[in-house]
This record gives sequence, C-alpha cells and structure tokens, in this order.
Amino acid sequence: MKNAEFRMLLGRKVRELRRAQGLSQERMAERAGITYKYLGQIERGEANPSIETLKGITEGLNLSLREFFTELDSEAERSGSPPESRKDVFLKERLAKYIPAEKERQELVLEAIKLFKKAFEKR
Repeated sequence: MKNAEFRMLLGRKVRELRRAQGLSQERMAERAGITYKYLGQIERGEANPSIETLKGITEGLNLSLREFFTELDSEAERSGSPPESRKDVFLKERLAKYIPAEKERQELVLEAIKLFKKAFEKR
C-alpha cells in the first residue's frame, strides 16, 4: 500500500469513528489537542499525522492505539480494492448526510451514480 493510500484509509477511519460517536470536527480536534483544520486534513488524507497526534486522536475517541490500528488493519484487508477517489469520498459524504445510518442504501445509490457515469462516458 502506498503512503497516499494509507493516509486516505487512515483518514476515512478517523472520520468514520468520529461520526459514529456523534462528534463534530471541532469537538474531536479539541479532544485530540489539534486544530479542526488539521483534523480535516487528516480525514481527507492530506496530512501525515505523527504518532503523538494519532495518540491524541485515539484517546479522543476512547480507543487505544492498538484498537485503532487493529480496526484500520481490518479495514485494509476488507477493502482489498484500490482506494476511493476523492469524488467517491465526496459522494459518500453527501449521501451519508441525506441518507444517514443506512449504509446499504448509500452504497446502492453510489453504485447507481457510477453506472450512470459509465453509461454517459460511452456516448
């Protein structure tokens, strides 16, 4: 796995866990001892956080580093596919906003969008 792919995976996992606990970026950043802007960069895979920063984030999520990396490792094994593009991440975030807590429906809508895109690209 390339560094950029790992940062994207790590960032998605941080965002997923933060949202699962109902935390805003501002509140999570406060707990972790970083700025909300830096947390956003981490979640988008744009920043490469230090181990100290990751420790602050995991403590803010009430997880140990071991628990976090175990989840991250499981996620990497499950995905096995190439990392999502920024467009896919953007679409998933928007779908989560309008179809909260319904992952199956979100995935179906995302797949439908991808099929429409492919259909129109062939024209």
